[in-house]
Amino acid sequence: NDQCEFPLELNVEPFTKEGLARIEAAQKQEQVPELPHPPSYYEYQLSGVLVHMGTAESGHYYSYIKDRRFYLDNQSNQWFHFNDTSVEPFDPNDIPKTCFGGRETINQFDQQFQKTLTRSQSKPYSAY
Repeated sequence: NDQCEFPLELNVEPFTKEGLARIEAAQKQEQVPELPHPPSYYEYQLSGVLVHMGTAESGHYYSYIKDRRFYLDNQSNQWFHFNDTSVEPFDPNDIPKTCFGGRETINQFDQQFQKTLTRSQSKPYSAY
């Protein structure tokens, strides 16, 4: 469960045929061709995340989805957590904590030492 981050907004222009042609022209110090589309054409906003909790052998899937009713006008930033029959509001600022995997620090009471110990463990959930 290595940590793997992804952006909430992504410009894909550098990865398109026309974007690669522009990069190549700039590197050769040639005239950079105009884009055939407006810059907004290449901009994407994250609208959903599928998360797996568990191991490669077993687990459970759930998702975080942005409300798309006002998506085109960009008026809504409301996200929801869909988990089987449960649907709850979700704060997209928590995406790094709930979707990127990696490690987390937990506090756990140790019966033998009769005190709370802090330890690090791999997160059992990630979006990859």
